[in-house]
Amino acid sequence: MARSAAAALLLLLACAGAAHAQLLGSRLLCAGRTPASVTGLKATPGNGQFALAWQPVPCAAAYRLTAQRTDVQNTNTLRFEVAAPGTTAVVNNVANGASYRVTIAACNGDLCSAPAVLAGVVPAPTAAGTVPATPTGPVVQNVNGTAFKIPQKRAPVS
Repeated sequence: MARSAAAALLLLLACAGAAHAQLLGSRLLCAGRTPASVTGLKATPGNGQFALAWQPVPCAAAYRLTAQRTDVQNTNTLRFEVAAPGTTAVVNNVANGASYRVTIAACNGDLCSAPAVLAGVVPAPTAAGTVPATPTGPVVQNVNGTAFKIPQKRAPVS
């Protein structure tokens, strides 16, 4: 079985070029594998928002995230997904001064890692005169407890 997969990869390399073969080869290697857990999860609080960033995980096709307010009971959990290779997201319309718990799992189809947890994320107004960084990943808009992903526009490639 491994021999036929290697032969198929070599044939693919010869026919499709190295870049396509590497991408498809990694998909073959990751098929049916649960990704490792996410590491390096960090939050940067902002005014009514927080930005999230993490390290990429091999074999992850997407990252499933949750954010829930922890200082008030019975609040809705925001659930959203970031497609790999993305490793950032911004959660908007959250309460300044409130504490949030964030979880993230690396997923390959229905196979997901154990979630990484970051507790105590507290959005706060930015200091006067500072401008928050422009997000590079999806923006998650919290509207009455429902998360909506707003894709970022990419600059045209010239």
